[in-house]
Amino acid sequence: MITVYGSINLDLVASVDRFPGAGETVLTPTCLLAPGGKGANQAVAAALAGGAVRMAGAVGDDGFAGIAMRGFLEAGVDTQHVSVLPDRATALAAVMVDEAGENRIVVASNANGAVSPLVEEAVPEGGVLLLQMEIPLERNADALRLCAGRGVRRVLNLAPFAPVDGGLLSMVDVLIVNAGEASALSAHLGVEADGVEEQLDVLSRFCPTVVITLGADGYLCADGRERYRGEALPVAVADTTGAGDAFCGCLATALDAGLTMRDALRFAAAGASLACRALGAQAAYATEGEIRAALA
Repeated sequence: MITVYGSINLDLVASVDRFPGAGETVLTPTCLLAPGGKGANQAVAAALAGGAVRMAGAVGDDGFAGIAMRGFLEAGVDTQHVSVLPDRATALAAVMVDEAGENRIVVASNANGAVSPLVEEAVPEGGVLLLQMEIPLERNADALRLCAGRGVRRVLNLAPFAPVDGGLLSMVDVLIVNAGEASALSAHLGVEADGVEEQLDVLSRFCPTVVITLGADGYLCADGRERYRGEALPVAVADTTGAGDAFCGCLATALDAGLTMRDALRFAAAGASLACRALGAQAAYATEGEIRAALA
C-alpha cells in the first residue's frame, strides 16, 4: 500500500503563446479546470500505474473541492484520510503553459496549509509513504517520525524546494529532487558542489538513495554505492506540468511492487515521459499498460 500525504489543489490551466512580462496581460481563449496538487497528482499517477494508493490531506468546504477530488474517484484512490475543513478554501493553482510546453505556476495553499497530522492507521506497516513540500514542513517531519521503525519506505520529493536539514534527511529512505533543487539543497547543507554528479554525491551522504530528475535528459541515481543514469522516453511534448509528480508516483508504485531500484526508475521515467503528451497533469497520466507497452 502506498500512502501519499500532501497537497490537493484545483488547477486553473491556461495555454498561452508566451508568458506575460511584468505588468503585461496575455489573453487566451479558454482555461481548463482540473484536479491537481503535487500530493494528489502523485497519488493518481501511482494508482493509474497499478498501485494500491491511499491519500491523506485536506480540502475546503467549497465548490472547488469536488473538482479537486475527482481524480481520486476516477483512479481508485482511497480518500478516507482526506479531511474537509469548513473554515478553509480548497487550494488553488494558476498554471500557464507556453507553446514549448513549459509552465509557470502559482499556488495558494489554503487548506493544504492547515492539514491535520498524519495518523498511524493511514500508513500500513511495510508500505510506502510518499511526501512532497506543499504542506507545512513540520507535518512532513512528524510523518517521517511516525513511520520510523515500522518497515515503511519513506520517499520525499523536495518540491517545491524548501531548505531542510540533515536531521530530517536522515529519516528519508529515497530523496527525489530536480537539478535546481539538488543545487539549492547542496548549498543549504553547506557543501560546495559543481554539477549534478557532484551534487548527487553530496546528497547521498544524507540519504541512502537519491534521485535527481533531469527532464528530457532523464535522471541520475545514487543507491548506496550504486550509480545509475537513465533516459527519458522520446515523446512529443504538449505540457510538462505534473511530469515530475508522475515520476514520483510511478516510482512509488514500482517500489511497492518489489521492483529493484534500477527497474523502478525505468518505470518511473517512462510514466513521466508519457505524462507530457497532453495538457494538464492528472488527465495526461499513463496507465500501467501504457507504461509497460512503452518499455517493451
